[in-house]
Amino acid sequence: MNFSGVIVSSIAYRFLYVVINVFITLLLTRLMTVDGYGILSLMIANAAIFNLVSCLGSESGITYHYASDSLPRKKIFTIICFVVLFQLAVFTTSEVIYKIITGNYWLITGHDIQFFLWGMVYLFSVTLTDKYTAFFYGSHWYGSFNKIMATGSLVSLVVFAGLYFFVRAHDVFFYLRLFILTSFFQAVLLSVFFHFNQHQSILFSSVQKGDWKKFFSYSFVVFVTNIIQFLAYRVDYWLVAFYKGEEALGLYSLAVKLNQLFWILPLLFAGIIFPQTADNKIVNYELRVTALVRITVAILLVIELAALAIARPIIPYVFGEAYERSIVPFIYLLPGYFLLSINILLAAYYAGKKQLHVNLIGSAMCFLIVLFLDLFLIPRYGINGAAMASTVAYSVSGIYFVWRFTEFNRSKISDLLLLKSQDVAQIRIFVKQLFIA
Repeated sequence: MNFSGVIVSSIAYRFLYVVINVFITLLLTRLMTVDGYGILSLMIANAAIFNLVSCLGSESGITYHYASDSLPRKKIFTIICFVVLFQLAVFTTSEVIYKIITGNYWLITGHDIQFFLWGMVYLFSVTLTDKYTAFFYGSHWYGSFNKIMATGSLVSLVVFAGLYFFVRAHDVFFYLRLFILTSFFQAVLLSVFFHFNQHQSILFSSVQKGDWKKFFSYSFVVFVTNIIQFLAYRVDYWLVAFYKGEEALGLYSLAVKLNQLFWILPLLFAGIIFPQTADNKIVNYELRVTALVRITVAILLVIELAALAIARPIIPYVFGEAYERSIVPFIYLLPGYFLLSINILLAAYYAGKKQLHVNLIGSAMCFLIVLFLDLFLIPRYGINGAAMASTVAYSVSGIYFVWRFTEFNRSKISDLLLLKSQDVAQIRIFVKQLFIA
């Protein structure tokens, strides 16, 4: 399949995946109430940060070394198996220590052993999904990955829809367990498809000291950068929960989740840009990067202006009157998420070019700004202050990445951001192929 065909196929299935997850979110906000949805959001955020800290940047290492063929693939798989075992061991140790100190487990708050076991299942699901996402993208199997993710989400939607229309439980932990099981199903689906349908056997190979060093010399910088960037994205969750409580977190997390829908194209394109840039056999990748940035900026500008116009009537109508206070933070977050979408694309380019210091500086800048502003604004203005802080930090970070790219390539900002006639022609090709498909 040619490059435009890959883009179109990926967009179609990713769009389907996102639509399905919007409906899942809608069902969960109604099934779990505002407080329950806040607990779920905190569990997801906690598992994500733990995975980031304990994985040592291995997901990016998989994609880079798989795409560039700089390490034998059997050795990469062996290294990753050790990384997963390491993550589970660290999780078990940290949960035992936390339980001794506080009397409860951390990932899912509770004192019974079942909270620990369900937490481990969820963490395993998260780390397995992330690892196989990297395997798929490093192999340039973008379309297959998005098809599987859409299929898994469709199964989850059927499960939660059945509960919503036919069985109403009142136990929040029941929905947490079901959410964990659907996440586990998705992870297993990815791994099974990768190994059996793509003829990639589960084979191990001896790993020498030099192999470990080569793998983690790239992954370590990515690991530090990812942690800082994730903290920049999620420190507001913890501070909102600390200062304003779980109900405020539920309201704010919905505003954030809705804004993250605007990352569909940037994250999709970033997943393609990274291995394309890392693969030395692919030429003209810089032209593809700038074209994808321009197309993304144009599309997001139109979509976000439309979202700004319809947010006030749509959010309470779709999610319920209880979420009316999510409207203002949603609007405040729009400019920041728009500029950060450019950041996502250019960060993937720099990762493929091994210019990792650019991503590290941009992430550190974003985190320090958002932390300072959150501490000042959240106690005073609540979730609206959190949204304002994020928008300022994301905007500064996005501007920094644009400046570095233009300096690095000796190009004009207009060449990166303003739509060109050939981009319009390419969009028409995408649309035509999409409807033909």
